[in-house]
Amino acid sequence: MQGRLARKVLLAMTALAATAAAPASAERIRTYWRLKPVAEEAPGAVATGIPFFQQKLLPVRLVALTEPLTVGSATLPEGTFLYLVFNDEGKIGYCTIKDRSAGNKARTLFIPILDQRPCLVDGDGDGRFEKTFSVYDKDGGPPTARGSINGAQPLPATAGYRRVNVDQFPSPLTVALKLLGKTTPAKMRLDLVFSRNVGAWPFVRAVPVGDGAVFQVMNAEVRVLALNAGIATVRIRWADDVYLSSNNRNTLFWGPLPAFVPRD
Repeated sequence: MQGRLARKVLLAMTALAATAAAPASAERIRTYWRLKPVAEEAPGAVATGIPFFQQKLLPVRLVALTEPLTVGSATLPEGTFLYLVFNDEGKIGYCTIKDRSAGNKARTLFIPILDQRPCLVDGDGDGRFEKTFSVYDKDGGPPTARGSINGAQPLPATAGYRRVNVDQFPSPLTVALKLLGKTTPAKMRLDLVFSRNVGAWPFVRAVPVGDGAVFQVMNAEVRVLALNAGIATVRIRWADDVYLSSNNRNTLFWGPLPAFVPRD
């Protein structure tokens, strides 16, 4: 698909209030997610109210430790996966993956900051991590870590890592689309439906085009050609260079990667 369909979501949702461990400078860590369709071909017809065009949320880059590493009182075993995050100053970090088990969710549901986990920094780019910082994920929306790369502290000993194919990311995060409306394409609405109880976003109204309608959302353009008895005839196109992110207030954004972020 030619051109980028990226633009900023207009809907903000209230984020869970929590006491942050961020420094006074309010450094913000950015987590971008690559959107990859689960199926190679998009459907030509979809039922209203039923999620369709599901896409995986994959990290920008995924690495794995090549040796065990002690961080504080914990030891990260060889093979531990970490995914890329960055801040507005262009600094890169790699974070361990959030524990999404039911037990951990129940323990930290109302106080996400209790779910701290380690991240690592290779500041000189020599292929070995030499610093660490901690993060926690805000509640709701695509995973977004909160912490401080600027505040990373030296490790007692460095550890090597290797690149890993992002398709090996073990947390099955997805987002799908859902059409709502029973009368005409022009009166339909398109919602986003995330997996793992991340949320369902009431989204955008249709833009009428002739007898049909069009939606532009995330990396996709959904054109509704007709609507008959709850079945929409659709044409879906998508781009591969659009990434999804969110901020601390659960506002969604999408667009290309910043130029300084390494690409796989």
